Amino acid sequence: MMLDRRRLFRFSLIVSTALTPALMAGFALAQTAPAQTGPAQTAPAQAPPQQAAEDHDKVETITVTAQKRSELLTKVPISVTALDQETLDKQGAKDMADVARLVPGLSLQTSDSQGDTNISIRGITSDTGAQTTGVYIDETPVQARQEVVAANPYPKVFDLDHIEVLKGPQGTLFGSGSEGGTVRFLTPEPSLSRYSGYLRSELAFTDGGAPSYETGGAVGGPIVDGVLGFRASIWEREDGGYINRVNPVNNGLGATDANSENSKVGHFALKYTPTDDLILETTLYFQEVHQNDRSFYWESAGPFNDLAQIPQPSTDTFVLPTVSAEYDFDGFSAKFISSYFKRNYNETFDATSFELSGVIPLGGNSFGGITLPGVPNYLSVGTHESTQNNYTEELRFTSDEDSKSRWSWIAGLWYQHNISTDKQQYAEPFDEVGNYLSEYYYGVPGNSLSYFGEAPLDGKFSYIDRFVVNETDKAIYGNLSYAILDDLKATIGLRAAQSGFDFNQEQDGPYSGGVPTAASGSEKETPVTPRFNISYQLTPDQMIYATAAKGYRIGGANQTVPTNICGTDLKSLGISQVPETFTSDTVWNYELGAKGKFFDDRVLLEGSIYWIDWNAIQQQVFLPSCGYYYTANLGTAASRGFDLQGQWAVGNGFVLDGSAGLTDARYTSSVILVGNLLSKSGDSLPTPEWGATAAATYNFKVLGDIASYARVDYQFSGPYYRSGSAETFSYEAATRNAPATHFVSMRVGGNRDGWDVSAYINNVLDSRTSLYRYQDTAFSPGLRDLTFRPLTVGMTVGYKF
Repeated sequence: MMLDRRRLFRFSLIVSTALTPALMAGFALAQTAPAQTGPAQTAPAQAPPQQAAEDHDKVETITVTAQKRSELLTKVPISVTALDQETLDKQGAKDMADVARLVPGLSLQTSDSQGDTNISIRGITSDTGAQTTGVYIDETPVQARQEVVAANPYPKVFDLDHIEVLKGPQGTLFGSGSEGGTVRFLTPEPSLSRYSGYLRSELAFTDGGAPSYETGGAVGGPIVDGVLGFRASIWEREDGGYINRVNPVNNGLGATDANSENSKVGHFALKYTPTDDLILETTLYFQEVHQNDRSFYWESAGPFNDLAQIPQPSTDTFVLPTVSAEYDFDGFSAKFISSYFKRNYNETFDATSFELSGVIPLGGNSFGGITLPGVPNYLSVGTHESTQNNYTEELRFTSDEDSKSRWSWIAGLWYQHNISTDKQQYAEPFDEVGNYLSEYYYGVPGNSLSYFGEAPLDGKFSYIDRFVVNETDKAIYGNLSYAILDDLKATIGLRAAQSGFDFNQEQDGPYSGGVPTAASGSEKETPVTPRFNISYQLTPDQMIYATAAKGYRIGGANQTVPTNICGTDLKSLGISQVPETFTSDTVWNYELGAKGKFFDDRVLLEGSIYWIDWNAIQQQVFLPSCGYYYTANLGTAASRGFDLQGQWAVGNGFVLDGSAGLTDARYTSSVILVGNLLSKSGDSLPTPEWGATAAATYNFKVLGDIASYARVDYQFSGPYYRSGSAETFSYEAATRNAPATHFVSMRVGGNRDGWDVSAYINNVLDSRTSLYRYQDTAFSPGLRDLTFRPLTVGMTVGYKF
């Protein structure tokens, strides 16, 4: 079976590579062949032979809205990486994992056994509490609290105007959760004057896996010229699986290529301008991602083999309607935005290994933990359901940029109310656990009542947990800039907020301690986040700047842990139960930067150096014996480094792109609790120290006038430590070391009259480096890994008009 797929894969590699120039030739023939009927056709004027190279002898500057107004990137005194749709297509980016490899100083890190990820910018990363990076779709923040909804809802990459990655705290304009930075996905606005469209289709083959394919289209333009316009898009993608599920009891093949994924995205926008001064817009964004099984493999079963006894599907769906109204007054504009983000996430998983390893007695254990198949005929099935309901309103006032005044400003009011829910439950033949403990550990008859004091709920549930969180955020903010000289500008910003948090939790089942429990709590905070900036425009396209800015994220609450199986861990920390709440943490970022175009617009450079102080860090305290954790404020840290990115139009069609980033993020204080070292001064935070990208593109002509290109991309992420050093309480020897990663992709194609046809190879080196490694508990030897999709070849056909 595997041999047949690999033969198909190699065949597809040859065909896709050979077919691209053939299709390009077809385009040329279609354009130049005389018509068979009708009046004589006039051949289009031929472009000069070197036109393709000349088109790429200068670098372009993208327009961004990082400061909530449209500005050229070279005039924004913030470290920003901006990627437009053309760049994303050329680099084959489909999702946030692809985007993360392109941005210096940003890493996407898996945080749990579900494959959920967190964004780390400049080392400000945490796998618990509120996110450290804001994630926006247009004007709406959509990031999730990690103790409630573990996975962030990243939009798929299709029909985007561009993506902006803002580095460093953005608390003044973007509020809580943007203390490390902000990632913004900006969709195209409807045009009132011209029609445009975008089509993309793709077919790909993965070595040893199932085929992948996608198709999507977008169209937009005026319904009533100059008054009413629309933009609509729809896209679907099937990513073929490459992980096989193997039955752990009999080693039989349960399913081939089980981890396939289907994604659907829809977007509709309408713009109406009843007068010259008033703009009304409404948008609707929809996304559904269904994964048939997890993408982890068990090391004991070999690469790309999973030992789960059942499929482990998940479905993540969200819908985001937005309405806005903008009115242009004399000297300033006012804009009101209202949105509702509704998300549902659910999954089913095999919890057998986790449940069994969690009940192993800590003393006298001679078996070294549970090794699958464990107990024959025993299966624990876990389910996880979570929701987000976010209501967001913003009223923003912005001064006109063409004013003769030296003053410019932005001010606004902000309100957000988030309701998040999480429900987990485990169903299993629970008396089998009692029988297992009796036979292997105690040698005396027993059942679930003997060991846990309670029979399973409804005859099958060993644990049920329901967690509800309410968050409110009310804020007033403003940025005030003054041009001291024509080219020297000083800016001060301030955001004052009132944040509230409350939670309710209910637990029941034998694993929760044998009796139903309930907990609740609340917290209020009044954070103030200032920002100071001074910038000097050396030329219209060159700038230097200095910034000091504060960021924060709100505190939260801990879900209680079952004391009957976590009691030993808790006792060693001198507590009988985990703390109910934890407080906010804050950062101060100090930065010097420069950006601009040089050498007759052939070179675009942007760089910055920074120092970040992080206080009262929200971090996990892992309880190694039972596999649970809680959140606490663990000391202080500092992150120091630089990021550099550039583009060079070398000439004759050659363009070079590159970036590099250093992130030296370490604890600057130690935290000790009842003799246990929770965090150690000098230990690094769980983020790569080095990251770099390099790309080379050659633009040329074939068959006379088909603009063609060949591109190679390389991305590097350095090694790091996922947990503290050996002296710390949460030390995990088997999973601590995260190795360096190398990823190479290639693409060759051509375009004419809006059509673009290309062939590509992703993961050229067929890298299988472990991106994430975990085990259920310290007593569970079942190590699982997540890695890159194996070497994949494919072909993309796109059309724009």
